Amino acid sequence: MDKPTLRKQLRTLRKNLSQGERTQKNRDIAHRLEAHPLFQTAKTILFYLSNDEEVDTHFLIQKYLKEKTILVPTMIHDQLKPTPLTHWNDLTVGTYNILEVKSEKQHPYHKKIDLIIVPGIGFDLSGHRLGYGKGTYDSYLSHYDTPTLGLSYDCQLINQLPYEPHDIALHGILTESKLITPS
Repeated sequence: MDKPTLRKQLRTLRKNLSQGERTQKNRDIAHRLEAHPLFQTAKTILFYLSNDEEVDTHFLIQKYLKEKTILVPTMIHDQLKPTPLTHWNDLTVGTYNILEVKSEKQHPYHKKIDLIIVPGIGFDLSGHRLGYGKGTYDSYLSHYDTPTLGLSYDCQLINQLPYEPHDIALHGILTESKLITPS
């Protein structure tokens, strides 16, 4: 199956989760992430800012804002730039209609990142992810060897996704019921 068809099918499955199911699954995934050794030892984490369909990251970002250095993606000339987030109120709707740090609050971040939390529409058992088709995360991840974890609902998992040589596999995927660690 091709990527556009898979995107459509997996987004439909994700959209069909009830609010109650979504809330419980988000809670379970958050607990799994907090218990993960990579998260526990990370001092600096790049989180995606979730939309209404994705596994929620807002709760964890706000919870750890004072304990860890939290970075969020900012799009500059179609490139992902990690930007420190110090206050939730520093966010505004930006590129691709996602939350970003307000331009006047953006400061480039050039230090070591310990963990990157990656969004996706679908994930497979080998750590491949199906993104939104812009290549933003793959382009960014191709320059670094930082540990990556994808957050996913079980319904977004499939055995094998089609992927290209430039697609970057993740180090792990957390769902409400399991941790997938590709070999």
